[in-house]
Amino acid sequence: MHGPGTSFWGPPGGGVEFGETVEQALTREFDEEVGLGIKVGGLLFVQEFIQSPLHALELFFQVEAFSGDLKIGEDPEFSQEDQLIKEVRWIGLGELQSLPDSSKHSILIGLKDLDELLNIRGLLQSNILNN
Repeated sequence: MHGPGTSFWGPPGGGVEFGETVEQALTREFDEEVGLGIKVGGLLFVQEFIQSPLHALELFFQVEAFSGDLKIGEDPEFSQEDQLIKEVRWIGLGELQSLPDSSKHSILIGLKDLDELLNIRGLLQSNILNN
């Protein structure tokens, strides 16, 4: 679990604003969070995430960066003092694999190569609570 004083590595993302398409939301989130302009490719898969109090559907798309410089962005939902993004950088698969599972998005746990991630299809479920 991540929280104050811990690190967490995951792809940019966030909520869709009313009237915004999914592609527009993803483009906005990449710009806000990491300073990159992207071209949104095809939908790879959907992950359902349930961990109280959150129940979310995460849509994973293939993207291609075409402009901007990778930089620490900000999340407009938080004040300057409460920003969650502390570092943004490209990391290799070896470094990603060496991170503790609790420090990375669940889709990255056990990832052996990029092709494995790009070939996932369908609906995945993560942290589903048993009631």
